Amino acid sequence: EVMKGRAQILSSDTYGCRVVQRVLESCVGMPLEQGRAPHTAEEKLMEIVIQFVNELDGYVADLVLDQNGNHVIQKMLERLPPHLHDTAFVVRAFVGRIRDLGRHCYGCRVVQKIFECCGDGTRFTNDPSAITRVKAIEAIDALIKDVLGYAEELVTDQYGNYIIQHLIINSNRGNRSLVVNVLVPRVADLALQKFSSNVVEKMLSHASEDERDRIIEIWCA
Repeated sequence: EVMKGRAQILSSDTYGCRVVQRVLESCVGMPLEQGRAPHTAEEKLMEIVIQFVNELDGYVADLVLDQNGNHVIQKMLERLPPHLHDTAFVVRAFVGRIRDLGRHCYGCRVVQKIFECCGDGTRFTNDPSAITRVKAIEAIDALIKDVLGYAEELVTDQYGNYIIQHLIINSNRGNRSLVVNVLVPRVADLALQKFSSNVVEKMLSHASEDERDRIIEIWCA
């Protein structure tokens, strides 16, 4: 109750953000079934925490650019993944803004955390609510579409290249192939640049045999 209504202020404060992260770390177990009242102490705590973090809806884009707030958003993704706790608003905050947020030193960290915790959405299986899962998948799909749209800019950026690397590492074969298809025509040039060369290495490590053959063929042309 003491923290109610102060989520955004606490999350951007040097000391308050640490308190919020400790609160998030206390979250354990699965979310409540829709419509069922909390019974155990853990369930009641979870309900309070969810109400608290929902106050951040609308402030995510600002917080990910903040040296304190970005840590809170990353912790939210770890402890309250969107397919379980209806926190897809965190992912949606990047849709339409990935070109700017993804090339920011803090923003790129949060996008990396999204792909680390959520992958490309295909790992969302153990969920209590089909609606929550669908909302999370839709948000992840929209984010991936945006990343692919700006992949050629992100791949050469000092921060954005990490987003492409994490998408390659944490995607299934289908989405990974989409990344490869976007970048492979430029692979010869990308391999010669400081930041994009790291992405090329990830492509070679995770690409299919056919995709690796395409990359090598372009190099040898």
